[in-house]
Amino acid sequence: MATIVMLYIWGFTPQSKLWNGSLAIVSFVAYLIWHLNRYSLMRELLHFIPYSSR
Repeated sequence: MATIVMLYIWGFTPQSKLWNGSLAIVSFVAYLIWHLNRYSLMRELLHFIPYSSR
């Protein structure tokens, strides 16, 4: 029975660039969802910014 070992090479490799791009897309989409729902962590937790419905 053959065993397949996935080898990850550290540093700037094509694999790390793919992971970086994928995580950047996920975080940008999460930011857009939060922004479109008018959610602000600063406003909710620290109450520095008053809420204004525009």
